Amino acid sequence: MKEKLLLICPDFYNYYKYLENAFNKYFQTTCVPVNYSDNNFRKKPSSIFSLNFLKSKVDRNNRRKYLINTETTLSMMFFDKVLIISIFPFSNELLSNLIKTNPNVTINIFLWDELSKIPQIKSIFYLATNIFTFNAPDVIALQRESGCYRTNCLYLPNFYIERRINFDNDNSHKLTYIGTVNPDTIERLEFIGQLYNWCKQHSIDCMFYLRYHTSLINSSIIKKFYLNIFHNPFYSYIKLISKHLDKPYLHNRILPLQKVLEIESNSECLLDISHTGRQGYGLNVISAIGNNQKLISDNKFLKEEPFYSSENICVIDEKLNGLSSEFFSLKKRQIDISCLEVCNWVRMLFEPEYYHTNISKVYTKK
Repeated sequence: MKEKLLLICPDFYNYYKYLENAFNKYFQTTCVPVNYSDNNFRKKPSSIFSLNFLKSKVDRNNRRKYLINTETTLSMMFFDKVLIISIFPFSNELLSNLIKTNPNVTINIFLWDELSKIPQIKSIFYLATNIFTFNAPDVIALQRESGCYRTNCLYLPNFYIERRINFDNDNSHKLTYIGTVNPDTIERLEFIGQLYNWCKQHSIDCMFYLRYHTSLINSSIIKKFYLNIFHNPFYSYIKLISKHLDKPYLHNRILPLQKVLEIESNSECLLDISHTGRQGYGLNVISAIGNNQKLISDNKFLKEEPFYSSENICVIDEKLNGLSSEFFSLKKRQIDISCLEVCNWVRMLFEPEYYHTNISKVYTKK
């Protein structure tokens, strides 16, 4: 009989469905996807004369009822394993109650963001059996903290979804990037613009899909006025995006995950753009390497990893230094990181022997 597992994770473009399916191979899984945006609990502001008109309000009463009911139900259920990728917006008491109901439960936490961006999650670390992070520097930081058991802080890169690669058809491209430009990643707009022009100059067929936030661009004149006079960073974002709306790589529609995977499967090479200051590798990095595609990335730490190959991976900077059209004609080397394929990745989380046997294939300890 399969062990029972509770999976609490963000509803991140439906990636959680692939995690749930992978866990179902080994466990009887209860999945609770977390919607960061709280769209299910939003209501329109009642008056434009209130400062609250600047954004829609979360219906806190309905939200609180939903969370209480969900936590109460989960707290009474029996689980052998728990994986938390995001506890927000649930309370920390949920884990305490789960442990009361299931004294021998194994609780693992995977950090899908830098610890500096989610410091509040530290408050549940003492309840965890293992803490995994995709950002290697955070392992060292966690090991130095007195409240954390050293042996419980482990590095684990992101997973990838195995795809059938077919870049010999009418829909194929040499280089592909699908991503989002947010106020905190606005530098991506200039970076993609430079790379798009470079591709045109070197006759490299590229497909760039950079999505911006329509709700901000379509804000009312009153809202834009308030954002401007209060020097809100959203106003700079609105102003810059509005100047580039005619660019062929700028879009306002979210592509379904299946469409994203289809487009990326038709590409010889994927582009990865790191978050400023982040060392951990995004999904594009692991996806390209795992599916034997080429990769162009601005993450300099890739050169230190055991899977690095100059034939497969081209590391560039913000000025595109290091990029050459000859890279696309180099013969690829076969790289094995199959331990990070999503069905194997879930084993890395709950099978210590499998983890320690395979982690050296994807990580050079700093």
